Amino acid sequence: MLVAMMSAGLCAAFAVSAAAAEYKHKVVRAGVTFEWGIDGPSLNGRMSAKTTGWVGVGFNATKGMQDAGFVIGAVKDGQPKAAIHIGSSPMAHGKATAEADVANVGGSEADGVTTITFTIPLVSKNPQFKPIAPEKDTKVLLAYGSDDSVKARHAERAEFLLNLSTGEVKK
Repeated sequence: MLVAMMSAGLCAAFAVSAAAAEYKHKVVRAGVTFEWGIDGPSLNGRMSAKTTGWVGVGFNATKGMQDAGFVIGAVKDGQPKAAIHIGSSPMAHGKATAEADVANVGGSEADGVTTITFTIPLVSKNPQFKPIAPEKDTKVLLAYGSDDSVKARHAERAEFLLNLSTGEVKK
């Protein structure tokens, strides 16, 4: 019994400390709120927008959406879902063809706001998803759509440089 109580206490303490450290930084652009924290080799993220459709964040685009590694999520039939997409041209993206390592997907859709939480590795197993260097400026794209289908064009989008370690936004 004592071991179970200690174990439950340790789990509760870890959950509280993990939740507190999970999202150290926050940026709001084009109607999307993106919160994140770097946890060793991983990025824990939460993105939300006033929509009942999809919401997404992209990293390391070269021109428009070209070469960006995206996490795009929606809540369908009450279930949060997220997938890795890769920018295939300046104006298009598609679902990753190699292993997609988005984990810890959660979220909700309440009062017209979609929220998606996720964890991705800074260095993906997917060769299409370029490594994220948190200490350097990273080109970040934020967007949301009015439909759960990612084929629906974004309602709004933003593009900016972001230091993921410090939270400093440039441009």
